[in-house]
Amino acid sequence: MGVVTVILLSIIPNIVSQPPPVTYLDRSRLELTSSPSHPPLSCEVWPPTANISLYIAHPYLGGGSNSPSGPRSHLSLEPIPTGPSSAPFRITRRIVPSNSTLGLIDPMTASVPAFSNAAANLEVLGGDGSNVWASVDSVDVHCRVDTKFGAVLSAPFRVVISRLPEPLTPTGFSQTRVKEFIKGNVAFVSCRIPPDSQPPPIVQFYLNGSLITNSQKYKQVLRPNEDQVILLINSFKVSDEGDYRCTLTNPVTKATVWSPEIIRLQVRTPDKPVNARIILPLAPQDNSSAAATRQLVVREGDNVTLFCIMEGAPPPEVHTYPHNTQKNRYIMDQEFVENIMKLQVANRAHPEDDNGITTDRIWDIRDLA
Repeated sequence: MGVVTVILLSIIPNIVSQPPPVTYLDRSRLELTSSPSHPPLSCEVWPPTANISLYIAHPYLGGGSNSPSGPRSHLSLEPIPTGPSSAPFRITRRIVPSNSTLGLIDPMTASVPAFSNAAANLEVLGGDGSNVWASVDSVDVHCRVDTKFGAVLSAPFRVVISRLPEPLTPTGFSQTRVKEFIKGNVAFVSCRIPPDSQPPPIVQFYLNGSLITNSQKYKQVLRPNEDQVILLINSFKVSDEGDYRCTLTNPVTKATVWSPEIIRLQVRTPDKPVNARIILPLAPQDNSSAAATRQLVVREGDNVTLFCIMEGAPPPEVHTYPHNTQKNRYIMDQEFVENIMKLQVANRAHPEDDNGITTDRIWDIRDLA
């Protein structure tokens, strides 16, 4: 008597690819359609016979204040319809052959190659349907793939209306501020980024109306937890004097605004030695604590630039260094080698930290003059 072997095959769905975490839209042209310049938001899944749907996530507060566990925040997923009522969105589907040379046929369909993927394209339409953006500046979208054996929900990807607010004018603002730096030291000016800028603007600095392009003399730095871009000026001298101003450009809309503030830099040449002092510390001053150690919170995977600036006559030698010897994680800047150190947080990610949770780390970085 023969032996009959029964094999049960369960096809577990899988999300092969999804859109980038953030996609920006121009408010003056709220469209993201299938064209070479505006590719659609596409979710690619396997198997090709799976059902693909897209959902918009809405925050929902449940539980109530009288609940034993108190208010709880949830996400309510609303499916995006596929018919005419789906405006301002439109969903199209297609089959993506992963290897057309195999020539294999899926026995369930007799037409779809077995080693293909299915894709759902989400397009953002303009017109009357764009009124949905009147009340929100962004939406979070999820892809979901279903088979009769189960379902998988993607991580969210966000569609954001780009914006560049006008820089705020501080109270008691004087259009031109004068700053002095000792000759031969590193000087700096800063350009404040308006809050809620989406995406982060491109910052350019000007000296007496001319665009600054010399990368060996100048360096732009954005430090963690700060809303300003700093322009460093190496070996400050008389020829570097003048009026500094910055522009901010939205990379999506190309809109550009000028900072209202002008910084006039002047050289100071002392006639006797000046003791070294810190004029820009590694981290912003924290008035809530008198401790000498300050904390910067960064996301795992970010590249972090750290530096401090000291001033004196003669110019002091300044070194920024870590407390440990894992030097392969730190890159010293070649032009500003004594001041700037770049820390690549992702280079030493530990397996136990790779749990899907944003990990905060504390690094002991010190100044030495």
